[in-house]
Amino acid sequence: MEIKADLHIHTNKSNDGVHSLPEIVMAAKACGLAAIAVADHNLSYLPANFMHTDTELLLIPACEVSTTDGHILGLFLDEPLDMAKLTAKGLPAGRKAAAEISKKGGIVVAAHPFQKAGRFQEKPDFFKYVDGIETANARAYFKNPNANQEALSYAKAHKLLQTGGSDAHSKYEVGNAYTLINTEEISLQSLKTAVKNGDCVGVIQKHTPRRRKGVSQFYKACRGRNTLKICRSMAYWGYCVMLDIIKK
Repeated sequence: MEIKADLHIHTNKSNDGVHSLPEIVMAAKACGLAAIAVADHNLSYLPANFMHTDTELLLIPACEVSTTDGHILGLFLDEPLDMAKLTAKGLPAGRKAAAEISKKGGIVVAAHPFQKAGRFQEKPDFFKYVDGIETANARAYFKNPNANQEALSYAKAHKLLQTGGSDAHSKYEVGNAYTLINTEEISLQSLKTAVKNGDCVGVIQKHTPRRRKGVSQFYKACRGRNTLKICRSMAYWGYCVMLDIIKK
């Protein structure tokens, strides 16, 4: 059977996330998703919520790791990542983060790699240490309108598995992009096996409005309690709203 899984979502545990896990779960159910991967930024724990049984929605342990090369998703983690060790000397290299994800049983996926220049695509051995590419990301077009198409072309050229995720930072973005997975049943192991085997494809439902990024940046600034950054984030939100209007 084919199911829809949003494999890239943030809660308010991320510094720029807006809504709580229960709110995200409700939004995911309303979208008809069968599973979601909560990939909060650089968090080394698996929330206790992941341990409960939800007959309507499967919660996939995940993490989005910031590296010197860009962001990497660790999907279907068996254990928490050792973020303290990984970031002991600052941001880790992409290869190092990928190795830690693999060590913890996760699937290594480059998140929105073509969103902007100077990251993974400039690494000649990029494709050697990732299992897959996020080819459908609802926010990736902000800086590069062709980001998802370039990611898809790269994935096909190097025979990498393809995933999709909204990169939601609020409940209003959940399901804007997702992964269509061909699986035998809705369980962590079955979905993990299907994704590992490449029985999946990324799908864009709709692009997230730029103003949503403006809101998440505002929340990030407020948590930092820096007045100047808060003012800048408000100006950035206004800029995003303007772009949404102009580029409709």
